[in-house]
Amino acid sequence: MDNTMNNTTEDRRVQKTKKALRKSLSVLLAKKNIQAITVKELTNLADVHRGTFYFHYKDVYDLQEQIENEILEEIKGIFDAHPPDENHDKVLSMLTVFNQYLYKNAEICHLFINGNGNYNFCDKLRMMIKDEYLHKWIENLSKKSSGEDLEYFCDFIMAGYIAVVGRWLAGRMQITPEELTLKMQHMALEGIGFLN
Repeated sequence: MDNTMNNTTEDRRVQKTKKALRKSLSVLLAKKNIQAITVKELTNLADVHRGTFYFHYKDVYDLQEQIENEILEEIKGIFDAHPPDENHDKVLSMLTVFNQYLYKNAEICHLFINGNGNYNFCDKLRMMIKDEYLHKWIENLSKKSSGEDLEYFCDFIMAGYIAVVGRWLAGRMQITPEELTLKMQHMALEGIGFLN
């Protein structure tokens, strides 16, 4: 029993340390590029000993990559919980949950999508959405869902989605995730008619 309590306490400490480092990375990324951030200023801001930092991460880039991977894994969980089919309501439900996730994690997601982070995150996000969701959804809607045209369409949708989400996060989310989802639905279904 004592061992279980010690493990729980240790797990909480590790979580608290990682949360402090994640928050500090967000604060620093809002001011400067990842290349300019040192372990010393990161650990000072997080009030974490440098040895503790190096116990969990090799360097600042490793911290960023681990945070990115956690975010991508959580997003994949959203896709897994909302498998694509031809039912538009299910797609909208997934998109709403996805936008709510971005809203709850706005600070770090904004920096990774728009800011001073490593721009590989956007590429990883695009590829994951495309591979894990978009291809499957389109295959359910269209029998001609292969080849070059499918790739053009997926790239078109993804570029638009990332741009809209980036603008929303940069604008301090003036509308709710649910309102954003509805705007995206109208843009996708109505094209230029959305402006009317």
